[in-house]
Amino acid sequence: MKKILEKILILPLALCVIAISGCGTGPDRNSGGAAAGTAKGSPGLSTVVSNATSGGWSKVSAGAEHTCGLASDQSVWCWGGNDYGQLGDGTSTDQAAPVQELGGDTNWTQISAGGYHNCALKDDSTLWCWGKNDQGQLGDSAVISQSSPEQIGLETDWALVSAGFNHTCAKKKNGAIFCWGGNEYGQLGNGDTGYADQHSPVSIGGKSDWTSISAGGEITCGLRKDNSLWCWGTAAGSIRPKKVGTDRNWVAVSAGGEHACARKRDRTLWCFGENSFGQLGTGGIADSKQPKKVGKASDWVWMEAGGYHTCGKRAAPAGGTLWCWGKNDLGQLGLGNIYAHYRPMRVGVLKNWATASAGQDHTCGTKVDGTLYCFGSNLQGQTGTGAFPGRKTPGQIDTATNWDQVFAGYDHACALKNNFTLFCWGNNIYGQLGTSNYLNNDIPVSIGAASDWVAPATGWYHNCATRGAGALWCWGDNVSGQVGKGDFLLHPNPVQVTPLTDWSQPSAGGYHSCAVKSDHTLWCWGKNTSGQLGIGTGGDKNIPVKVGSASDWLTVSAGSYHTCATKGAGELWCFGNNNSGQLGNGTLDGSTVPVRSGSAANWQALSAGHFFTCGLKSDSSLWCWGLNDRGQLGNGDTSTDRSSPVQELSGDTHWSQIAAGIIHACALKSNHTLWCWGGNEDGQLGNGTTVDQASPQQVGSDTDWTKVAAGLDFTCGRKSNGTLWCWGNNDKGQLGDGQAWKILPELIGKP
Repeated sequence: MKKILEKILILPLALCVIAISGCGTGPDRNSGGAAAGTAKGSPGLSTVVSNATSGGWSKVSAGAEHTCGLASDQSVWCWGGNDYGQLGDGTSTDQAAPVQELGGDTNWTQISAGGYHNCALKDDSTLWCWGKNDQGQLGDSAVISQSSPEQIGLETDWALVSAGFNHTCAKKKNGAIFCWGGNEYGQLGNGDTGYADQHSPVSIGGKSDWTSISAGGEITCGLRKDNSLWCWGTAAGSIRPKKVGTDRNWVAVSAGGEHACARKRDRTLWCFGENSFGQLGTGGIADSKQPKKVGKASDWVWMEAGGYHTCGKRAAPAGGTLWCWGKNDLGQLGLGNIYAHYRPMRVGVLKNWATASAGQDHTCGTKVDGTLYCFGSNLQGQTGTGAFPGRKTPGQIDTATNWDQVFAGYDHACALKNNFTLFCWGNNIYGQLGTSNYLNNDIPVSIGAASDWVAPATGWYHNCATRGAGALWCWGDNVSGQVGKGDFLLHPNPVQVTPLTDWSQPSAGGYHSCAVKSDHTLWCWGKNTSGQLGIGTGGDKNIPVKVGSASDWLTVSAGSYHTCATKGAGELWCFGNNNSGQLGNGTLDGSTVPVRSGSAANWQALSAGHFFTCGLKSDSSLWCWGLNDRGQLGNGDTSTDRSSPVQELSGDTHWSQIAAGIIHACALKSNHTLWCWGGNEDGQLGNGTTVDQASPQQVGSDTDWTKVAAGLDFTCGRKSNGTLWCWGNNDKGQLGDGQAWKILPELIGKP
């Protein structure tokens, strides 16, 4: 999915694949810092999604955003993300529950899920792959993705296969190893100093004494007949197989994103490589180039290294227990919480685990009775629980009927109840949820115990709100001073901006804030590189600064890098960045002071988005201006920016409320119908599709909408019965429905 304006660069690595079942994926490269995620109250019992049919599951393999399983009848089923056809069902449609590969064959013996592709073996020792193929990871000599299994070559002597994040390795019956696909980290082991991708299997050398192979992200590892351990790739410091130590008592190995774990004959477990989240299980976060023993246990049966977490099975207590450690921001350790753990932690009280697979941000495992459990991220439906976290049509948040107002930030949201308590949910990397920590929440959580909140406002990563008679409080990201406390520190709890209590209407933008006081003066603070504070000078301000001398300001709306406000009888004034005409004054010239936009004096409501602005006039007509690359102006065009207000396509005069997001906008009519337009890649328009719309499209047929809020790629609304609804992307839990991740193992049934 295309993402814009992200503060965090996402660089997928890859994950683990064990020699038997295999898996592969990659984590967020720069997602360091505080853990994200949330424990939703006291851990409850595992939810039974559906009962396994006769035969059950025998093996499972977790990829980046999908999962595949091998049933005991030797059929293959996959679920989760399907952008590249990695589910093998002949489509590119995501599935939140298992679907069988297109051929319906029942002669599969192995399945290995890579980043966005899979490879598998049949009982005739033929090799088959499908899914993403941009780097040749399918091994078919092409770079075209395949949505159903495709045989690789004509050989019938394949013995093991392991799909990494963007490459694949496999062993033949004679002990020879072949690798293909992406090679930017030297993970193919063929010694190519040019790091060229390979689109068909290439031998890693003349040796034919390999017993196992595990393809990860930046590292690949294997064992030889003499029980020596060998690795290659960036994380191993070699583009050819390099022996790890001198020991010759290794019996199993699993390569993750940038780390690997291996088991010795004495059943001790050893890990090495990158360790930023404690995925080595050694009690700290220091990297290690050499294998380090994991605890004192000597009863490890198997293990698997994921993106930034690791899981393994121990023989004791009796019956076989599952243990996980490392990154846990989305519940991928299955512990009922979202805190990283630097040592192995037992996953619940369940016993008799048979296999497990650690993916990018989720984990799945089978038990000896053939049942399958998954936990962790469910962003693409990869936990197989039958429910998608994201929605293309409105879905209700909890069952409360006392919601009053709702506001959407970049990828978080806040809502006020009619008892004046305030709740927030979604991304919390900068403390914008106001919960004293930096843990994401996929359900609404209360902002303290206060019950006198009046006027909330959500920005990209910070919020402001008034309390009581007019005290102003802000919290969250403060890199530019947008919290207004006089510093540049993060504030994960609300802090009072000034001791004054005459604030009446705050507005939070990208990295700045503005507010109108009861005396109708306008004040702004925070980032000012584009003049968005309107004070005539450059430089960020970490305390409120008065905008000019006027005392007839009515409303204000802070956008990403610009601000618009009404004053007097309804005049429109804007300031800040104007690259796309978002100031509405007929030019593309930015301004560090308020400039009037047109001569109209009948503006009643404004909503400043990202490089565009929308407003309502007193005749209830709707107008927008600025950037229009996704149809966000609603005038039927997707190619022409407008530097002056242009009316939405229908020319209707029954609009009552407007909400401008990042690339889309939504509005209510006086008949309480809801309409949205603009970018729709995540279903944020709520019409059941992911197709952009250049003019307002009605959301369903309901006529009881009373509030609407638009974020980056999601939308929330309130109905007249006090219920709250959200739709669109849910990768940070911003839909508030508790479906973004699963922090405890949940039972998955085969259809």
